[in-house]
Amino acid sequence: MSQNNNYSQEEMSKMKQDAINRANDMYKKQQNTYSDNQNKQNTDDKNDNQQNNKKNTQNDKSANKSNFLKISLDSILKLLGLDKETTIILVLILILVEEKADYKLILALIYLLI
Repeated sequence: MSQNNNYSQEEMSKMKQDAINRANDMYKKQQNTYSDNQNKQNTDDKNDNQQNNKKNTQNDKSANKSNFLKISLDSILKLLGLDKETTIILVLILILVEEKADYKLILALIYLLI
């Protein structure tokens, strides 16, 4: 309390009241933020549930399509006499040629195909 010697009793009570007012303001803002976040979270939860339902429906459709594509790609590869590893290397070579990559790397990949 010896530090209070520089301030009058009136100044000390004014600073105390100021601090109390600021603390109350922060508390009110925190309460408003909390209730806003609760409302937003409830809204977000509802939106998430709706989006999840839509995604599940879309996933079912895309799963059917991917199964169709997988069957089609596998059958095409079999018709061409290519296995998956060879196909991946060929695609990688095409990409590297298109990007003008190091020719030694491209030749090494071609060597793997031999």
